[in-house]
Amino acid sequence: MANVISTVIFDLGRVMVNIDFDAFPNALALSTPESRAPYRSAAAAHGRLYETGRLSTDEFIDRLFDVFHGRYTRDHLLFAWNEIIRDDVPGMTGIIERVQARCATAMLSNTSAAHFEKAERECATVRKITRRFLSFEIGAAKPSPEIYRHVIRELHEDPAQLLFIDDLQENIDAALEAGMNGLLFTDPACLERDLTQWNIIPPPSPVSPLPR
Repeated sequence: MANVISTVIFDLGRVMVNIDFDAFPNALALSTPESRAPYRSAAAAHGRLYETGRLSTDEFIDRLFDVFHGRYTRDHLLFAWNEIIRDDVPGMTGIIERVQARCATAMLSNTSAAHFEKAERECATVRKITRRFLSFEIGAAKPSPEIYRHVIRELHEDPAQLLFIDDLQENIDAALEAGMNGLLFTDPACLERDLTQWNIIPPPSPVSPLPR
């Protein structure tokens, strides 16, 4: 671990915040693969456009309204879409605070305007980090090289001093291709050990033996 890390960049979903993709169709009472199949590809395609800023929230919901042939109100569609965002990943708030005691932090996420608004409102982990790189604002999404170049340019840092944490290997691979460092996230305990090895957070204090 020769590089000195100046900024640790966290992914949002499934790193800082729990997400549940099934919550969207479940909130529409589409609980089986058969009931979801007629809508899945079209909804996903519009979702990708929304997450890269090519649709506003109103335009996205209008497209979902058409996909589902007016079966749900627009308000209910927005509610169902936001159900994907759940709560903080336990333990991550403390890890972020410990990282911030040593170096700068940022977040890099493929997300939509509505999802980010809910996450910021309801999740303490999100409010801990004020430097945000969001796909719907940038107009590109991981693992596109463009989004990593944007982050490096905006941070004015040597990419070798940036450490990116994500739960998908393809996103880590793209960060490495851009010259950044990467850690694949599996759970907070493993991340804590990895960050200790990188000398970003100190190892836990040894437990003193109880007096006899």
